[in-house]
Amino acid sequence: MVVVALTSVAGSPVLAGDDFSGVFVQNKPCHGDGTDPKPLIVKITPEQIEYRGGICTLSDRRQEGNAISARATCKSKSGSIVSGDITLTLRPDRNLDMVDQDRAYTAVLNRCP
Repeated sequence: MVVVALTSVAGSPVLAGDDFSGVFVQNKPCHGDGTDPKPLIVKITPEQIEYRGGICTLSDRRQEGNAISARATCKSKSGSIVSGDITLTLRPDRNLDMVDQDRAYTAVLNRCP
């Protein structure tokens, strides 16, 4: 499941939703030329996260500093549904750190050009 932990930075400016939206590759640099491994591609919009396992609908979005946390309700391709809190933290290089509420899953999402 795609999930992220909350990190806050005091005094950070409010970020636009576009800072967190886009196409990313998990834990590998993105080339953006069609050669990126399809199972590692993650698409994020303000409403959902699409990844190899299924689609997560985001609700209860909250922003604190350079992080957005949300409730993710994920439906896998097999039909099972899992919910949990996530946070996406914008890094200085414009990539995202992602962690689930229990910190059982972490990833760096590298932004595609």
